[in-house]
Amino acid sequence: MPRVGKMRASLLCLLSGLAVAPRVSAQETPPSSQTEHARMAEIGNLISFSGLFNLGRGTVRAVVLASPTCPACAEAAARVLATCSEIESKRLRAYIVFAPAFSGDTRLAGALAASKLRMDPRAALFWDPGRVCASAWEPYVHADSSAVGAAFLYDADAKFGLIPPEPLWMQRHVCVDAPAFQARAFAESTRVHVEALEAKVREQRRE
Repeated sequence: MPRVGKMRASLLCLLSGLAVAPRVSAQETPPSSQTEHARMAEIGNLISFSGLFNLGRGTVRAVVLASPTCPACAEAAARVLATCSEIESKRLRAYIVFAPAFSGDTRLAGALAASKLRMDPRAALFWDPGRVCASAWEPYVHADSSAVGAAFLYDADAKFGLIPPEPLWMQRHVCVDAPAFQARAFAESTRVHVEALEAKVREQRRE
């Protein structure tokens, strides 16, 4: 092919690539290079989340309700994910739900908070703009304020009905008198229940 022809072909390839490339506005651009971490499924209603939660039956599940701008929430989410990475079991799930609780708690702030987390393949990120999850879990936090800033642990049989099921373990870590997130207690409880579940599955397979 003549040199001019090669240059013309290269230019056409470049232009076609620009034509099909997705347009990303400044608002949509993730706050860091960790694009995968910034992807969050938006919760439109409680039914959609409860359905996903119930799909995880047969696994030990952790739910963290977090404010994107709260350091204590970031610590709790990071500790839960760290526990997941330490436990080698396919029967473990974690749901990190970011929701507005303070001024500045936007979806973009949620994406920034998510980008700082070291994700686990068994974990999923959510943005709850209407705080439907926070409202649903309020009866379990025994506080006058929102459930944003609390973590919950569930066994393999837990099923979400009209309201969330009673948790095996929970801690509220965002309020004036709340203690720091009890990472060791959470890790030990999670490990005990995962190991018990694995033993139960092995026993069933032998029968």
